[in-house]
Amino acid sequence: MEVQPWPPIDAEVIEDEHCRLSYAATKVAEQPSGLVPICPPEDDSHQLSQVQTDGDPEVWIHIYHCDPYTGWLNKALLKNREIGIYHAGVEVYGEEWSFQYFEDSWDDPSVSGVIRCPPKCMTDYEYQESVNLGLTPFSEEEVDQILLTLHYEWPACNYHLTNNNCLTFAEHLVKLLNVSKPFPAWLKGILRPATTTSLLMLLLTTVGPG
Repeated sequence: MEVQPWPPIDAEVIEDEHCRLSYAATKVAEQPSGLVPICPPEDDSHQLSQVQTDGDPEVWIHIYHCDPYTGWLNKALLKNREIGIYHAGVEVYGEEWSFQYFEDSWDDPSVSGVIRCPPKCMTDYEYQESVNLGLTPFSEEEVDQILLTLHYEWPACNYHLTNNNCLTFAEHLVKLLNVSKPFPAWLKGILRPATTTSLLMLLLTTVGPG
């Protein structure tokens, strides 16, 4: 799966082709001074401010069909029952962030699953719609710090189809951004414990075996 390359960074930081450093990490590393640590000290002078920058603090959920087959199922059967199968990314300050796995990194916890793309342009997915969740109170620099933390907390090898995926990541990021509107519950309908059985029954009764 191809994703937009991260901006160039010092060659000493990347030692092999499996090391993928997030854009947030790069942006924070490039700041000349006054870096905010992931766990700020108790000194009040280091507390995160709530001052906005000139960027756009609106937060959006961008929703995609995963492939043509699940797209057809979503349109024909699943969306109206709130058990659609989707990919989702979170846009903030003009960049979209999501969580993925990589086939070559299941045994490598150093590879982050946090990736970025231009809004509504995730490679290999079919964009469908967007949901506005309101404004984040954090500045762009503070959001970068949040994303830097997630870069280390969400390795690609921890991806799980139902418990740790793009939807659970998007919901977690939305909570951290402290927006005014809740994460759309219908996006996670497919993850409900009873959904797998009911989905199989729905497909069997609608499409039929074989």
